[in-house]
Amino acid sequence: MFNETSKVLCVKGLYSGETYTVNVSAYTDVGNGPAATIDVTTIPLVKDLSVSNLTSSSITVHWSGIANDYTVWLASTTTDSHDYGNKGSGPLNVTGRNYFTLTSLDAYREYEIEIYQGNDLGNGSKINTTNRTLSAKPSGIPQDLTLVGLGSHSYTINWTEPRI
Repeated sequence: MFNETSKVLCVKGLYSGETYTVNVSAYTDVGNGPAATIDVTTIPLVKDLSVSNLTSSSITVHWSGIANDYTVWLASTTTDSHDYGNKGSGPLNVTGRNYFTLTSLDAYREYEIEIYQGNDLGNGSKINTTNRTLSAKPSGIPQDLTLVGLGSHSYTINWTEPRI
């Protein structure tokens, strides 16, 4: 029995995806009144986050552990804190499936991808992974190609990277 004079109670340390029965009753010095009962199921964890189909501009992520009555949210940023290429501001709602392809990403850049599920009452724990898109074929021409040294059997040149 838990004695509490407040009308709010936050219980922590519970198992994810488990159902708990909560009984609340009023009491006085002469005894307890009838109990109000509610069953509470904690939000299940998203599991087994994996990546496939890496290209220079996209990453497909897969996961398991989804409950049908929860919304799945997926968010990604580059490791240098830029938004990911899908041009979304904030997490994407990908309810109803266990995969999503992030598109319009920059080539050879690391992206941190996190996923969680939740509902109007709260969110579950996040799971994440960090992956790098593949290199892309260069699209620009090296700039400022200059001969800087010349000898009988050698030469030295320098240049700057192509403009993107």
